Amino acid sequence: SLWLAGHGVPPVVGGAQVTLVPLGVTLIALFTAWASARRSGVVDRSAFVSGTVAYAVVVGVLGASVAGPVAGLRGLVGGALVGGTGMAAGLLARPEAPTWRELTRPWHGRLPIVIATAAEAATIAFASLVVVAALVVTGWVLAGRTTIVAIADALGVDLLGGAVLALAELAFAPVLVVWAVAWIAGPGFAVGEGSHFAVDAMTGGTLPAVPMLGALPGGDVVGGPAVLAPLLVVACGTVAGWYVHRGLRGRQGLRAWSGSAACVATAVITGLVAAVAMLPASGAIGPGRMTELGAPALLVGGVVALEVLVGSLLVVLPTDRLLRAATAQALLRGWQRLRRR
Repeated sequence: SLWLAGHGVPPVVGGAQVTLVPLGVTLIALFTAWASARRSGVVDRSAFVSGTVAYAVVVGVLGASVAGPVAGLRGLVGGALVGGTGMAAGLLARPEAPTWRELTRPWHGRLPIVIATAAEAATIAFASLVVVAALVVTGWVLAGRTTIVAIADALGVDLLGGAVLALAELAFAPVLVVWAVAWIAGPGFAVGEGSHFAVDAMTGGTLPAVPMLGALPGGDVVGGPAVLAPLLVVACGTVAGWYVHRGLRGRQGLRAWSGSAACVATAVITGLVAAVAMLPASGAIGPGRMTELGAPALLVGGVVALEVLVGSLLVVLPTDRLLRAATAQALLRGWQRLRRR
C-alpha cells in the first residue's frame, strides 16, 4: 500500500483515506526505473513504450486488487507517469543514447526562441527554488532537533518500531521540502484544519506525535528576518533572468520586447510547475483535522510566478540592448515633439 501510495493510489488506514503522496517512495520508484533502464534498456521507442505500459499495468492491477477499480485507474495513470519518466531518463543515460538536445531538436526548433529559452530558464528557476527549500528544511530540522528528540523519546518505540517510523518519515520528507517552497514564497501551508505556517503568521494546533513534525517552523521563526524569505524566490528569478539574457544575446530577429516576453513566459512556466508540485503534497493523512494538509496550489503558483518575474526583469531590463535602444529612441522622439510645441 505504501508503494502504491507513491504512485498516487491512496491507501486506507484506520478507516481514513491517506491522499498525501509519500514523495520519497515516488523518488525511489523513479530511481529504480532509471537504474533498470540505464543498466539493461534498449534505446528504442518500442522498448520505452512497452516498459512504460508494463509498469503501469502492474501498478494498475495491484491498485485494483487492493482498493478497487478507481484505485486501479489511478494506478495506471501514476504508474505511466512514474515509470515512463524514470525509464525515459534511464534510456537517455545509456552511452548509445542521443543527448537531450539532439532528441528535442525537432520540437525545440519549431518553438519561438523566446519560448524555448523561457522553458530552459524556468527549469533553472524551479531547480534553484527546490535547492533553497531543501536548505531551509535542513535549518528547520536543526532548529527543532530538541523537539524532534523529545517526541521520539516520548513514543517509547523499540528498535524495530523506530526503524519503521524513520523509514515512514523519510518517505514523507520530500513533502516537507514542497511545503517549504510554499513557505518561502509567502502563502504558507497547513498541517491540520485551522493551522497555518507562513513567514508572517503561525497558527498551530494539536498535531500527531510524529517526530518529523517537530521540524515545522514555530512562533520564534515568524516575523523578523523570515518576512524577507520571498526575496529568495526573487533571487531564483534573477538566476533565470541571467539565463534569459545569455540565451537571447546575439540572436537574430528579436524585438525590443523579446526579453520581457521571455521573462513573462519563464515566470508563467515556473508558476505552473510550482502549482503542480503542490498537488501531491496536499491532501489528508488521517481523520478529523488531518484531512487538510498542504498548500493552495493556485495561490502558490501565482505568487511564485510573480516573484520570479520580478527577479528576472531586474536582470533582463537593464541588460537588454534592444530595449535600451528602443527606449532611447522613444525618449528622443518625445523630446523632439515637445520642442516643436
